[in-house]
This record gives sequence, structure tokens and C-alpha cells, in this order.
Amino acid sequence: MLKRLAAVKATVWRMVPRPSKLALLFAPGRPEAEADTVLEIMRAIGPLPYFVSGAAGAVRDQVIGFPLANPVPGRFNDADAGFGLWYAAFEPRTALAEFAWHYRRRKLLAGLDPETAEPEIRLLWSVPVVGELVADLIDAARNEPRLTADDYGFCQGVGRLVQRHLRGGLRYRSARAPGGRNLALMRESFIGEPRPEGEFSFTLAGRHEVGVGPIQAAQAGSVRPRESKFRFRQEPA
Repeated sequence: MLKRLAAVKATVWRMVPRPSKLALLFAPGRPEAEADTVLEIMRAIGPLPYFVSGAAGAVRDQVIGFPLANPVPGRFNDADAGFGLWYAAFEPRTALAEFAWHYRRRKLLAGLDPETAEPEIRLLWSVPVVGELVADLIDAARNEPRLTADDYGFCQGVGRLVQRHLRGGLRYRSARAPGGRNLALMRESFIGEPRPEGEFSFTLAGRHEVGVGPIQAAQAGSVRPRESKFRFRQEPA
């Protein structure tokens, strides 16, 4: 089932919480005049290199380092696995769909009314990745439905196998965006300098839909998806 790849070189996409504007104003490289928005401050700070401290370093840890240093359970790693994975999407829309599903799940499992549940705002980041990718599960998902199931048990077993014998990462099919592809990495050395691309709001539109609205693009040429909705049939578990 595991297919080796020689290398991966791509730009991937990741949704993260919006950092504190106040904290960013004290970050190295901030603009001389106070910027109006978090995105403008982040654009002025520029790329976040590997060695960066202060508020900008905290943002980089949030975008890159935190899941690897402090394992958070996900599709391919459980609470007892003892290793973290850095998850991202190969397409901007896939990153939006993945977060929309998790946002909806959290709100509904908390018993919140879709009509009154608070929207959430997230930043979309682009991140270059270069390195040896050890396992490709894209084709395998056509014959193995457990690779895209809501129950992560089977996938977490695959993740332990990869971590034990290959220790690089996985490329796999998105369960939330038809045709979308995701990446799970075990090595921070594969990950380049993240750049903020846009700010988005997520709002429940009933039990089965999440509305996604672009608030602001970080700069000219940034990704500017139109306002859209993601529909999910399954009830969260």
C-alpha cells in the first residue's frame, strides 16, 4: 500500500489561528507606523525563517513547530503515538475545506445552535516544502476506504508504520475536499519559510454547511477565493 516517492517540492497551505495584533507590534521587523490589520503587520515582518525569536518566533512555532514539538492527535497520529505530524494541504481550497469540517465538528459536538454559534477567523499560509517524501497513499485510497474514513484508527496504524520504518511523511487524499490532497510531515527540515496569504471567516450555515468568506488578502497576488460554502453530509462523531 505504501508507495515510495523520491522527493517532494511544492507549496502547501495551512490554516492557523490569527495571532495577537498587540504582540506582533513588538516583533522584529514590524512597520514603523502601526499597521491597520494583522495581515499588514505580518506582510511587513516578511517570511519567517528558521531562526526567529520574539512574537514572530511564536507565530512561526504556531504555523510550523508546535505540532511537531507537542504532538496533537490527528488522522495519522494518536495521543499515544509519541510523535507529532505537521498537516497541510496541496491546494488552498483543500485547506479551507479541512478546517471547515473541524470547525463544524467542534461546534456541533459542543451542542451549539448553528444559528447562534460564533464564527471563527483563521489565516491561510503558504509554505514551501522540499525533501524526501516516503509514502504516497493517493492511489491506495481508491481501494481502501478506511484511508478517508471519519474513524482514524486504521490511518493511525499506518502512521505508526511510517514513523517506525520511514520517518519522513505521507501524501494522502483529502476526506473533506473531493480531489484534494494533503501532506503530513514528520521532519521540520522539509519545511521552508511560511508566508501569510489571506484571512477568512468560518460560519455555520445549518448543521451540514459551513460558510467561508475571505476577509482580506495579504498582498497583491495572494490567493483570493470567492465566498463559498462547504457541505458535509455526515453527523460528527
